[in-house]
Formats: sequence, structure tokens, C-alpha cells
Amino acid sequence: MLSLAIWFTRTQYKIEQILECFIVCYLACFGDQWKCDDQHCIARAARCNGIRDCPDASDELFCNHRCEPHEFQCNNGRCILLMWRCDLDNDCGDASDEANCGLLMPGDVCPPRYFTCHNGQQCIARSHHCNGRSECGDGSDELGCVAANITQPPPISHAAPLYSTFELTCQANGVPLPVIVWRFNSRHLPSNCVQTNNNGRSTMRCVNINRSNQGTYSCEAHNILGSAMAQPNTYLAIREKPEICFPPSFNDNADTLDECIECFCFGASKTCTSSKRTKARFPLPEDVKLDVVSPHFTHEPRGRTSSLDNSPGYSGKTPTVVESSTASAYYFSLPSMYLGNLLNSYGSRLHYQTLSAAPTLPFSYPDAVISGNNVTLVYYATYGYGQAVRQNRSVPLDPNEWYLAAEKRITATRHHMMVVLQNTTRFLIRAVPHASGTGLALASRFLLDTAGRLDPASGVIERVSSVEECQCPRGYTGSSCETCEVGFHRKSSQRFPYGQCLPNSE
Repeated sequence: MLSLAIWFTRTQYKIEQILECFIVCYLACFGDQWKCDDQHCIARAARCNGIRDCPDASDELFCNHRCEPHEFQCNNGRCILLMWRCDLDNDCGDASDEANCGLLMPGDVCPPRYFTCHNGQQCIARSHHCNGRSECGDGSDELGCVAANITQPPPISHAAPLYSTFELTCQANGVPLPVIVWRFNSRHLPSNCVQTNNNGRSTMRCVNINRSNQGTYSCEAHNILGSAMAQPNTYLAIREKPEICFPPSFNDNADTLDECIECFCFGASKTCTSSKRTKARFPLPEDVKLDVVSPHFTHEPRGRTSSLDNSPGYSGKTPTVVESSTASAYYFSLPSMYLGNLLNSYGSRLHYQTLSAAPTLPFSYPDAVISGNNVTLVYYATYGYGQAVRQNRSVPLDPNEWYLAAEKRITATRHHMMVVLQNTTRFLIRAVPHASGTGLALASRFLLDTAGRLDPASGVIERVSSVEECQCPRGYTGSSCETCEVGFHRKSSQRFPYGQCLPNSE
């Protein structure tokens, strides 16, 4: 009787095992369950909840949920640390974290996904930099390794008017160079905010801000040795301000009367407003040729000039100037598409990038020169020079940062800048010399901000408040009444220093 009971119990257990295997392996899970790729069943509510409930983590694949701000979202839905992107390790499993990692540029020893050993003869995977094991023959991949540290946090609070532009900066150091991430109320940034990172310095910029942008913004830095949170966080308060500037001045973004801009209108009107158009960014086409010139200054630079075969930065060739020296000044002359009437770029910037295969040196010559209507202005940059191979630069078209070339260190006025921009005939960007004195740093990726409709580079709408829209009298046309209508001609007089538009019959 006992043996029969044992046989029955064992048989029942085997039958239960067979049934369990049949249900798990061949049948679907129950209606309130979801089947993992390894045939296990989990609660359907646990699918795509950000937690790996399946032993094989298949419940978190192909989900629509977003990864954390400090993570990279793989094409298969998985989340990995942002610092693991482009490090030669397939952390995603589908290799999507190793796609679009950049190209080898002129002057680079190793491709973007590699660390260049100090001996300049060896490249190792970026993921091996400061991992505790020396892969470089000279051991340089384990030298000076320091955890991420915030060196310049954003301010504790900021007030900005509705529909204005809001910008914060955060700086960090560490070896390897930290990845900087921004959060809004501990989550992702709003859709009208973007961040840019450049050599340990990150800028977070929100345009056309609204009430939903009010809240706490935080900055954090990560590298393989540790993470750091900026203290304090920044609280943005949206201020619904009244209009401050009235004719004969304008500036929709002004917070104080000191920020109001005088209506210029080339003397034809005293009534103007900020342009209602949005910012556009125009790139320099790849096939446009740039000349290298040596303009006349107080001390004429020595050496010859040369012409580029192709647009710098796209041809892959660094222009070389014969008999050049670090005491000479050479400039890239911008083409006709960046000349002529540039009034819609007033208060905006010209962006570009320099690329040097050798260290660059500072110099006493202007970094930019712009001329028009017999007026020449010069600009001296505040950024430094050094070992960086690539440097992003920009030239502001704001008179407060320019000087008259004819008068040493006399700051330009709005009058000077408007007269130059009305008909720009020369726009020069200094070609940075190599420390070797045998060549010039390559300049590329020119982008000119101006009043347009939509910024194609970011897809984000941003209004241009520094450009005036004048109410022009009969005979005048243009945003600043800078040209005469058809059937009119311009005549100079003592009363009208910028000329008066008169009918052709007069």
C-alpha cells in the first residue's frame, strides 16, 4: 500500500512537470501575462516598466520609454551609460552605440573612438582609458586619472521673461574628460531646450520659453571614475514682463531701459520695432573658394599670400603660406554670399571652426575685420589659444565688441556697425598660424546667423529681437529704410547724412 502511494506521488509529480513544460514551452501565457523570449511568463503590467523582470531582460526590449538623461537609448530599446557611447565596446548588443562616431580629421593621430597614447604611435579603445590596466606602451592611458568634478556650476536662480531665450553654462574637469548632462526637474530637458558640450564646458539653451519651462535645472558630470552633481541647482522663474522699449527705441528682449536699442532707420524714421522674423543659419557651401589675403595695417605683415584650392575644412588640405612667420597676419576672405546687405545679422554671430595640426599662438592682430561704406571695424577675440586641435569660434556683429580700425582702441557705435552692414564689401577672418610658423590653421564650417523663418540647424524657432523693422516713409524700403524704392534715387545733403530718397524727376 505504501509503495503504491509512493508510485502515485512520483507519477503525479512527473505529470505536473510535463504539464508545466507543455504550458511554458508550447502554450501562451495567461491573458494577464507576457511571455519572455526564454519562455518564462511575467505579469503583463511589468512589460516595459524600466525593470528587467524576465531573466533574459527581453521584457525591456523594443519599448517606447525613454532612457534617463545620462543614458544612451539603443536602437533595440536598451539603455546604456552615455559615456559608453563610441568607446569601441558593443554595449547595446546591436552595435547602435558605435554608429555615427565621427571621421578621422586632418591632424588626428587616432580615430574618434580611440585614445591616443602620449608616444603618438599607439591607439587604444577609449573604454580602456583609465580602466586600471595599462594598454599604452608608455603607460600614458593610466596617468593623471581623476574623477569628474564640477568646476563652474550654474547660478542658484534666474528670472527670464516669457518667450525669451534662457541659457545656462556648466563646466567640469576630470580625466577622462567627463560627459556633462542637464536635467529639468530631475527628468529630460523640455523640447525647446538643447545642450552643447565642448571640451568640458556645456551650455544649455532654451528658446521661446513658456510657463512650462519654469522649474529646476541641474547639471551633472560623469566619467569612468565617478560622477558629480553641480551645487546649487538653478531655479528658473518665468517673468511675464510689460513692454519696456518704445519708439524711438526697440528690443523685445530688454529687461531694463539700458538694453533698449535706438531706432536707426538710416535717418528716415524714428519709429521701429523688433523684427518678428525668426533666426536662420546659413552655412557656407562646400564648393565655395576662400582666398588667403594679407590686409594693410599699421605694421604691414611680411610674407606672400596664397589661394585655397577648395573651401577649408572640406578639401582636407591645410593652406600653407610661403615664408610665413608667427609675426605675420593672414586672413580668410569670406565670399560674396557673406557680403552685401547684412543688416538682418545685426546683433547675431558668424560661427566657424578652426582645425590645426599643431599648437596655435596668440597674436596682436585683429581676429576679424569688416568693411563697408568707407568704414572699417576690427574685432579682437577673448578666447585663448593652445594645444586644442579643433576650436569652435564665433564673431559677434555687435558694435560694443568692435573697434574703429582708423582710431586705435575707439569702440565702434551702432552708427558705425549699421553703416558697414548696409553694404559690406570685405569680411576677413584671421587664419590662425601654427606654432611652427610654416602654415595656417584650417578654418571651416562657417555659419552666419540672420533673420529668417526657421533655424534649419536645430529646428527650433528663435526670434531675432536685435534687428529693427522700421516704418519707412514713401520712397524708402528695407527693414532699416536702407534703400530707395523703384522710381527714387538717393541724394546726400547736410540735413540727411545718410542720403535722402527723392523721386527720379527731382
